[in-house]
Amino acid sequence: MFTTVQAFTVNEPKLHCLILIAVLAVSAGSVNAQPYDRAWTFCLLKPEQSTDVTKDCNAVIDSGKASATEKAIALNNRGVDAKTPESAGRDFDEAIKLAPTIAKIYNNRGTNRLATPELAIEDYTAAIRIDPNYAVAYTSRGEAYQLMGKHDEAIRDFDQAIKLAPQYMHAMYNPYFSRAFSKEAKGDIKGAEADRAFSLKFMGSKSSEGAAGYKSPNARGARAWEPWVTK
Repeated sequence: MFTTVQAFTVNEPKLHCLILIAVLAVSAGSVNAQPYDRAWTFCLLKPEQSTDVTKDCNAVIDSGKASATEKAIALNNRGVDAKTPESAGRDFDEAIKLAPTIAKIYNNRGTNRLATPELAIEDYTAAIRIDPNYAVAYTSRGEAYQLMGKHDEAIRDFDQAIKLAPQYMHAMYNPYFSRAFSKEAKGDIKGAEADRAFSLKFMGSKSSEGAAGYKSPNARGARAWEPWVTK
C-alpha cells in the first residue's frame, strides 16, 4: 500500500508536466486555427468586409485546406484586390483553370483585359455562355464593343441587360447610361436623352437603393455587379 502511494508521489510532477504539455498543444492548435478561420470567413464569405483581402486570401490559398473551388474563389478575390493588372490577370487565369464554370470570374478577367477589347469580349462571351441570364456580363460586353466603335452590337447587349434586369442600376452599374452613349454616337440624341432621364429619375427614387432591382434573380448573388465571388 505504502509502495503504491510512494510511486504515485514520485511520478506526480512528471504527470503534471505531461498534462501541461497536452494543454498547451491544444491551446496552440486553437490559437493557430483562429487566424485561419477568420481569413477563411473574410476571403470566401465576406470579402467586402475584410480589412486586407489579399492577406486573408493568401492564408486560404497557401493553407492546403481549400477545395479547388474555394481556392478559385480566393484567387478571384485576391485578383480583384490586386495592385496591378498583371498580378490580377495571373490570379484570374489560375482561378478559371480551377473552376471553369464560374461566370463572374470570366467577367472579372474581361474587365481586367479591357485595354484589349477583343480579349475582353472573349471573356464576357464565355461568361454569357455559362450563364445566359447574367445581365452584368451583357453590359460589360456592350462597353467593350463601345471601345471598338461597334455601337450596334453594344446597343443589342445593353438592350438584353435591361431586359433581364430592368431596374438594376446604381452608381457603379448603369446599362441605361451606357446605352445612351452608344445611341448618341449613332445620332439618336432623343433616345440618349430618354435613357439618361429615366436613369436619373430611377436613381433618385427610393427603389434604386435596392427594393426592386436588387431583388431580381438576374441581379443578385453571382450575377451582381460586385466583382467578389463568395461561397
